Amino acid sequence: MTELTFILQKGEKLLADSGKCTYAGVGQINIGSGLGSEFGNSGVVGGLFGSEKKKREGSIWDAKTCWVYLTNKRIVFCNVTFFGGNIETPFSEIYFKQIKGLNKSSKLGCPAIDISVANSNGEIDNIKIWYQGGFGGREEERDKFFSLIKRQL
Repeated sequence: MTELTFILQKGEKLLADSGKCTYAGVGQINIGSGLGSEFGNSGVVGGLFGSEKKKREGSIWDAKTCWVYLTNKRIVFCNVTFFGGNIETPFSEIYFKQIKGLNKSSKLGCPAIDISVANSNGEIDNIKIWYQGGFGGREEERDKFFSLIKRQL
């Protein structure tokens, strides 16, 4: 186990941690299009632009390398520096009462855990944690972490 970069709550105990993981959560992207034209040779230009906000879940483009901690109350995701791999502050946490679904899977050939979480709007967000390491080798670690989460539910 590594040194914690966050404070445990009263009665909270650390159960496990995993390094070299990738977190792919929920992001918002803007998709837009535009149309413009010049009116004759007058130098007058006009245009229209529209955009729409879309929810994107589990995308590799928004993924973050992280260190994952499992306690008896929540799952905490901490940033990891690119060079040196130092564990930094938490960027996300999931309390067990928020979890609505849990599955084992794979992502980019690596073992993964899919977590469906109820957000504050009453919607379901899908989060994926995958264990880096290239095409296997960390299934046992994923399975242990998965079973520890299941026991807390």
